[in-house]
Amino acid sequence: MTATFDMSHSSAFIANGYKPLRFAPGHAKEDLAAQIAVEVMNEISGNTWSRKKWEKQAQMTIKWEDKRKQAQVTRMKFLDLVRDLRTNRSWPANGPQPREWWIDSSVVLGLPFHAPGNQAEPPSLVFELPSSNGKDFPLVPKIDREGIAFSSMQGFLQGLILKVRTSLVERSDTMLALDSDWMYDLLSYLNSSVSVVETTLHQLYYKGKYDKSTMGWRFEEEHVGPPTVGRFLEKIKWVHKITGKALDNVEKELIALKRLKYVRNHLNHFDPPVFACTIEDVAGWLNCTGAIAHLLWKIRTRLSAGLNTSLIRLLLAPHVEYVPHDPGKKRVSQAEGIGYGSCVWPSQAAEAD
Repeated sequence: MTATFDMSHSSAFIANGYKPLRFAPGHAKEDLAAQIAVEVMNEISGNTWSRKKWEKQAQMTIKWEDKRKQAQVTRMKFLDLVRDLRTNRSWPANGPQPREWWIDSSVVLGLPFHAPGNQAEPPSLVFELPSSNGKDFPLVPKIDREGIAFSSMQGFLQGLILKVRTSLVERSDTMLALDSDWMYDLLSYLNSSVSVVETTLHQLYYKGKYDKSTMGWRFEEEHVGPPTVGRFLEKIKWVHKITGKALDNVEKELIALKRLKYVRNHLNHFDPPVFACTIEDVAGWLNCTGAIAHLLWKIRTRLSAGLNTSLIRLLLAPHVEYVPHDPGKKRVSQAEGIGYGSCVWPSQAAEAD
C-alpha cells in the first residue's frame, strides 16, 4: 500500500509571522520567587527569618550599601518584592541589592590606549587585575595597551546565557530561514551553559588550593585530584572534597547538564559530522536553563556564596514552548530516531537524551 501524507492546512494555520518558539505566558512560580527573596533579604538584613516570618512583616525600613559603599535606606514590603520578582523575573534595581560574593568579584577593564614609558628602554604602563582566588594565585590578568581583561567570568557567562536564550526564542523565525546568526546563538547558548558550571568548579578548585585558610576549607591535592581530570562528574566531587559539604539532591540538574554538554561537544567536534534538530529538540535544550541555574545555586551555597542578580534572572527565566506551524492539525509524536536523535551514535543515545 502506498503511503500518503496530509499536506493540507487547517483554519489555524499561521500564514504570516510564524515563530516556532515562544515564551510561555504568565508569571514566575511564587514558591521560587519567595525562596529567592528570603535568601537575599536574610543576607542583606542579617536575619535568618523564614518565609512565614517575612510575610508577617509590615512595611519595613531596610538599610543597605550600594556598590559605592554609600548607605541607603529603602521602605518596602516583602510581599511586594515577591510579586515584583514573579512579574518582572528579575531583582528590582531600585532597592537593596544582593551582595557581591567572592566568586563574582571581578574587575573588568577595557583599555583604549597604550602608554610607553619615557625611559631609554621604556616599559609600558601595565594594568593588573586582582584575582579573587587568593594572593598566592600565580596568574594575574594584565594589559598594557588597547584590549580587555576580566578577573572573573561568572557575570559575563550568566548574562550571555540569558541574552542568547532570549534571542533564540524571539528570532526563532530565522531558524527556519537557515539564518547563520541563529545557529551562532545556539552554539553560544550550549557553550556558555556548560562553561558557567565549569568556571564555577575551577574557581572552587583554585580558591581551595591558594586560599583555603580564608575559606576554612581543606585542600589536599592528592585527594582532590588534578584540575585537568577528564570526567565532569569527577569535578563535581570537588565540592564535597574541598568544602566538606555534600552536594546532594542534584540528580535532575546533572541530567540536564549532561544533556547540554553532549550536544555542545557534538557541535564543537562534529563527531558524527552531521546535525539536525526539531523545534521540540530546541525547546527542550532551552528549558534546561532552570536546571543549570539551580545547580549553580546549590554549588554556590556550599562555596559560601549566594545569589547574584544575573543568576536570579536565570532562575526566573520563562519556560519555552514550541509552536506548530499548523496548531489545528494532528501532530505525530517525535520518534527517537528523528531530529537530533538521528545524529547520535546508537551507543551514545542515552547520554544525548
